[in-house]
Amino acid sequence: MRCWIDLDAGNSSLKWRVRKGDAVLSRGRCTYSNLDMLERELVIHEVEGALVSCVSGIGFENELRKLLSRSIRGEAIAFAKATKQFGDELINAYLAPECLGIDRWLALLASRRKTDKDFCVVDCGTAITVDFVCAGIHCGGYISPGLPLLTKAVNRGTAAVRVNDGDFSKVRPGVSTSECVSRGVAQLFLGGINRMLSQFPFEDLFLTGGDANLLFDNIDRTKYSNITVVPDLVLDGLVVMFGSDFERDA
Repeated sequence: MRCWIDLDAGNSSLKWRVRKGDAVLSRGRCTYSNLDMLERELVIHEVEGALVSCVSGIGFENELRKLLSRSIRGEAIAFAKATKQFGDELINAYLAPECLGIDRWLALLASRRKTDKDFCVVDCGTAITVDFVCAGIHCGGYISPGLPLLTKAVNRGTAAVRVNDGDFSKVRPGVSTSECVSRGVAQLFLGGINRMLSQFPFEDLFLTGGDANLLFDNIDRTKYSNITVVPDLVLDGLVVMFGSDFERDA
């Protein structure tokens, strides 16, 4: 069985998993200035195919294509693109469907396979994305700054306040400027998401992204009870989109 790599090139870092079929052999993450980590992973595992989600711009996408072509034997390299519809499972709400972030589309595809109920997906990364699906139809969503961007905004917009490694897991009022800022940012993060969630009805809630656990630990269980944290939701969506037939025939 061939060794494949699933890649999620997000706004601030590159995340991957190496697998044979459903068996995950390794996972990794690197910044865009340290791509030699990815190259070593490809060589160590003798990776023969790649499924890719990339939202980091056409310049990096081209660089990534070249890197993968150098390191992967053959041409089993597929970059995912959003479409108007995926089979009879999901319909895209965007008038220009290709403009929907592919990471959002993949997360929706993966979630759709996990439930037949109306659902919501929240990706808590550099940006926060919230998307709703009702009866297999994407009903739109929201995009707002995530914790990293909110923190940078405070650092850039103030002269004497600096927060580098704030403990956002604590939400009670702080007793130092650094605590006050990190906890204020956390409240803004949590309050904003809760406000967005209240705008559309759903039954199942899927969380992903680096700050998904913070949201999970602080969400109102009286309103939302069917909550699942899925760290690999975008990567799972790649497998849904391309399927085992693609991997077998590549």
